[in-house]
Amino acid sequence: MATLKLKVNDQILGQFLKLLKRFKVEDVEIIDSDSQFIKDQTHVQHEIARVKSGEAKLYTLEEADAIFEETIKQYESPSDR
Repeated sequence: MATLKLKVNDQILGQFLKLLKRFKVEDVEIIDSDSQFIKDQTHVQHEIARVKSGEAKLYTLEEADAIFEETIKQYESPSDR
């Protein structure tokens, strides 16, 4: 399914939405993408800045797994080991 971004005049927005709602949701889905897109974009840009500045540390899958296993060991009861 293709995604389109449209600018619609406020004066006809209600009529335009009524027209779109005539279609089945499988055919046309109305997405409030601007607010979610902006939130996602802001979050990603923040995370990229943290990586570039050195504030965030990246781990390989193997490193993350080792950290995860060590953390689990710290919280296991002696009878679980």
